[in-house]
Amino acid sequence: MEKSLMTESEMKRIIQNLDLKVWALVIAIVLWFHVTTERTYEESFEIPLIIPPPEGLVQVNPLPNPITFTLKGKGKDLLKLKWFSSLKASVKLPKVKRGKVNLPLTKNNIRLSPHGVVEIVAIDPPAVLLDYDRPEAKKIKISPHIVGTPREGFLWTGEVDFSSPTVTFWGGRRKVRSIDSLLTETVDLTNRDESFEKKVAILLPPGEGFRIAPDSVTLTIILEEVVERAFTEITVRLLNKPRRWKVIFDPEKGEIILSGPKSIIEEIQDEDLIITLNLKGKKKGEFEISPSFHPPSGISVVSTDPELFKVTLE
Repeated sequence: MEKSLMTESEMKRIIQNLDLKVWALVIAIVLWFHVTTERTYEESFEIPLIIPPPEGLVQVNPLPNPITFTLKGKGKDLLKLKWFSSLKASVKLPKVKRGKVNLPLTKNNIRLSPHGVVEIVAIDPPAVLLDYDRPEAKKIKISPHIVGTPREGFLWTGEVDFSSPTVTFWGGRRKVRSIDSLLTETVDLTNRDESFEKKVAILLPPGEGFRIAPDSVTLTIILEEVVERAFTEITVRLLNKPRRWKVIFDPEKGEIILSGPKSIIEEIQDEDLIITLNLKGKKKGEFEISPSFHPPSGISVVSTDPELFKVTLE
């Protein structure tokens, strides 16, 4: 015969025994953890180092942060520091003057926060180089960092309007005097086809102890549509005309097609433009001369008509 199924009383007895086993395991783990964390260990921590500059000076070189500290203590204390504390290290400076200072880092001059019952075993690096200078402030201009190309058929005129073209720049005297402008964060024009405004941060130069006010500016970028326009009846001017010869040229007027920003192209009038024919070295006879034309700033020449002028000296 098959054995009968387990009775309800037997099930309860097994469950009760299982509870006891689980509790025994938990107690064993707690005891093991307590004994283990009572032992002494060494552990490495990366801790930011704080060194307030002396009064009347500013630090101009970066610290090698974070500093690696090897700490020794009970396991439970090290775990508390690693899991539940935000460690910081500070140094009380000796009397220093403007210039470079090589400051040793030892367990005698380092103060850890928050305080604990751990011991500093080693510090890497064992010393830091500090460079102090007198503070100075000056007004400094802002240069936009523009990248990218607008959508085809549109053009950036190259001009930028600033909400504040200059800022006040503070820092160590030597470095402040060597800097003439500050860049903004990057502004990308890729595939844009409309003018726009953008608030951008001002980038500080490498180093320590710098401040600016304001720390951001609003840029206005003007994008314009590129158009072409034909100008007819353009006056022709002669250069180096021989006095002894009569000059006849054909045609008497020229035509030019210009390309550029719509706002500039629309303001140009025919009478503002001049085509030049240079007759230097020419003598009696008939010639074909290529015209010269200097377009307004920001404008390019698409074509001139005619490409060659017929000139007769008689």
